[in-house]
Amino acid sequence: MRSIFSRITLAAIFGFALTFTFSCSAINDAIGDSSSSSVGEQKCGGVSYDPSTYRCEAGELIGKCKGVDYYPAYQQCVSGVVVDGGSSSPSVGSSSSVKSSSSSSSSSNVTPTYSLDGIWEEKGNVGHRVTISGSTGVVSAFGDVGALVQSAIDKGYVTLNSLEWRNLKSTGNLTWSGEQKGLTANKSNLNVATGVAWTNATFTLSVDGQTLTIKGTFSGSGDFTSTFTRSNHSLDGVWENNYNKGRVTVSGSTGVVSAFADVNSAAVQSAIDKGYVTLNSVTWRNLKSTGNLIWSGELKGLTINKSNPNVATGVTWINATFTLSADGQTLTIKGTDSSGDFTDTFTRKQ
Repeated sequence: MRSIFSRITLAAIFGFALTFTFSCSAINDAIGDSSSSSVGEQKCGGVSYDPSTYRCEAGELIGKCKGVDYYPAYQQCVSGVVVDGGSSSPSVGSSSSVKSSSSSSSSSNVTPTYSLDGIWEEKGNVGHRVTISGSTGVVSAFGDVGALVQSAIDKGYVTLNSLEWRNLKSTGNLTWSGEQKGLTANKSNLNVATGVAWTNATFTLSVDGQTLTIKGTFSGSGDFTSTFTRSNHSLDGVWENNYNKGRVTVSGSTGVVSAFADVNSAAVQSAIDKGYVTLNSVTWRNLKSTGNLIWSGELKGLTINKSNPNVATGVTWINATFTLSADGQTLTIKGTDSSGDFTDTFTRKQ
């Protein structure tokens, strides 16, 4: 019996073109969703929790921080502000209970993880972006450049992926020391670049982790202050399917299933039972930037038994285009398989 990939059959089941990994039913027995542990507590993903403090959706705990949803697995509520860096969750079957990080009993133990890693866009110079990883920041986009910077680009003093910030080192809560690259210019013609110069600078991160302020002094031109905001012009993060609420977490060139969708399907259940679909399994791969806000990549699909569409027989990979909205909040995936064109839309959750 030959197995074929059929999005037509899946579309008939779900009423839209979809990829199987976002259509998996949340199985209470598999992820411990809503099973009781003790009086006043329930289970969510194997973790005991107090339903008066948290709610459970698709195997994930969700709390409230000043009225804003946050996920204690990878976020914390600190003084009413949601910050990255969750507490370690108890293993499946543990009797430990997750407590609210905003409560007085646990706030003293909160140690938020702050990091400059990510993509930063300069205020007042839309399009100029710097990507930080560890102790260095490189130019990832020029933005609107003036005559001096254009001269530096033409001469090779500034290139894409060249260092703009270096020797970044934490010096305290939300502060880093480091060096900022500057340009030297011809004294008789300030629009002509003659080289580069480095100066010491202080990098200060806002409490919400979204704004970076850089201050320093350049010899000859005096003090400077630059302000950058964290950019979402990256696919890294948590994405939720707009139709079925399945979630994918992207890091670098791959995306893994981080929450099953709440969709009933015998074919998908068959895939789960056979291990074709699991949490943390790769569902997008080989993601590669091909232009402004556009990536190429592959999307995992489900193969089914031709004579019995309720039986999953394996997986297949489909070439797709991933397009990010200008505000970085919406991801549209388009591709073509044996049944024709398809489109899936996701919203950024982190």
